[in-house]
Amino acid sequence: MDDHCCLAKSALCIKLSTMGELSNIQKAIVEHNGSCLVMGGPGTGKTLALVEKVVRLIQSGVAPQEIHVIAFTYYSWQVLLGHFQKRLGAEVASQINIGTCRIFAQNQMEKDMQSELVFASDKQSRRSLRQAMREVDFKGSAVEAEHIIRHFKSMARKPAETAKHYDLFLAYKSYCEMDRYDILRRHIVGMRQGEMKLVPMRYVMIDNFQDITHIQLLWLLEHMKAGAQISAFGDDDLCVFKRDGALGSAALKEFSEQSGVKSYMLAENYRFSQSLGEASHAIIQPIQGRLEKDAKYSKSIHTNVTFEALSSAEEELLVLAEKIKAVPQDKRIGVIARTDWDALRIQKIFEKNGIEHSSFAHKVWEIPGAIMVIDLLSLLMNQASDVHLRNVLVGYGLNQQLIEMLFKGGLHAHNWLAEGAKLPKDVQLPTATLSDFVAVQRQLLGYFNLLKARVASPQEVFKAAAFDMIERMNYEDKFNALIGVDTLLNLKGPLKEVLPQIRQGKEPNMQDRILLGPVRDMRNLEFDVVFLPLANEKVFPFSGYRVLPVDQGHDRRLFYMAITRAKSSLNISWYGEPSQYIQKLQQLL
Repeated sequence: MDDHCCLAKSALCIKLSTMGELSNIQKAIVEHNGSCLVMGGPGTGKTLALVEKVVRLIQSGVAPQEIHVIAFTYYSWQVLLGHFQKRLGAEVASQINIGTCRIFAQNQMEKDMQSELVFASDKQSRRSLRQAMREVDFKGSAVEAEHIIRHFKSMARKPAETAKHYDLFLAYKSYCEMDRYDILRRHIVGMRQGEMKLVPMRYVMIDNFQDITHIQLLWLLEHMKAGAQISAFGDDDLCVFKRDGALGSAALKEFSEQSGVKSYMLAENYRFSQSLGEASHAIIQPIQGRLEKDAKYSKSIHTNVTFEALSSAEEELLVLAEKIKAVPQDKRIGVIARTDWDALRIQKIFEKNGIEHSSFAHKVWEIPGAIMVIDLLSLLMNQASDVHLRNVLVGYGLNQQLIEMLFKGGLHAHNWLAEGAKLPKDVQLPTATLSDFVAVQRQLLGYFNLLKARVASPQEVFKAAAFDMIERMNYEDKFNALIGVDTLLNLKGPLKEVLPQIRQGKEPNMQDRILLGPVRDMRNLEFDVVFLPLANEKVFPFSGYRVLPVDQGHDRRLFYMAITRAKSSLNISWYGEPSQYIQKLQQLL
């Protein structure tokens, strides 16, 4: 027996098997030898079955390194890792391959090429997307543009040139040759051409299979054809990445039709009450194309549901903070927001009220409006790149055509303000355009000189420069930019030293008592007490996009996911008019 198997068995000898605690169908899933599809609603034990299936494989002598567990988000795989650590011990759990399809493909490609794979970082790709948006005069927000690009890249085939927003996709590709969403496609091509090897996967567990895209499914089936045993766990009602190309029910159907795949249905709910289960089903039942699932509820489980209307967002968040303080310390709390923006608003209230928590909200430098503010600080500190300067000029209202003319004429960020913010010698501008440039030039140079002269504090000068820029932004970017300014000004130390700090963020601890985040990151989690604040008619369904249409099906699934995280208590609040989904729940409960 090899060392890995010995290690696994020695680590497991003190662990009692939980097979006696599993239902008969869960036991069948765990013991099944071959590929399978496991479907079931929230709280039916899909995650438990996945974890115990891995445990059983290792108990039977399979080396942990032979097992690959695929999740679609970092937070999901952290949840799974925590389960494996509890059942197997940290040493054995660390040897299981846990990650995304992209990470496994990237590792294999780098091994085959014997070099590091070069592709744009998320930050670089967001900047490229900004440039593409300006080039095609895209009328929507950066978040909408990200959804559109990801949807195009999720396809297994080349998109039609007549497709809506294809011009944005084409412009983005001209600025960003390869980002992380291109890796699977490159790996598939390499495998088919014999230039790259398949990932050596023997046993594969896939969590939240409903969120797989077409290109990911194609990559997975290539490995299945080569002999990998694939166990897929999912529920199409919990599909949260539909706008990014997730297949939802189509993925479950297609996989169930593959040769040799056995299907299982988990029906018994171990999390919430029958009344909440039946009411929540009424929320997702109208979605076209969804797969109906069996449901059985325990009469011993009671979930208390409360509804509260407040007069304003400010009042609602203050009330939320007080209610959370009143929850007994032995209860785990989930605070679920519809968007990152709302999660960041709640985070600020928690910090001011001294409420210890972990947040899944995007870090401030990952949000478009805040990125522009950070770029402005880089420019004023004479630490800017050309990309930073481009972003700042856009933030101050210069159009894309003028900016391209300036950079083609020789404009560079290095020492630009220190050397007088001069117009490149070879650039000849029409009078009106020159006037626009000169106005921005004078503003930026004025703030830079104020910093040098030290006639005001650096924080005050930066705040004034930032507010000048923020006035020209759209609503969405304004809010995020204000958060960026607030974050920067609250960091300790001289302003010139805060840029490294702003890029350091505290990763959420999945074991913390209070977790806060947007609903998409709350999968695989359950809480004794759930708070769903700010749930008014504008966020469920979300009506804040300018280009993408309202998607009732998508928002029904998100609302359904949020309310089905609760075990003993669900608390829903709003200001203004309540969501239509809340009104439906109130009628049924």
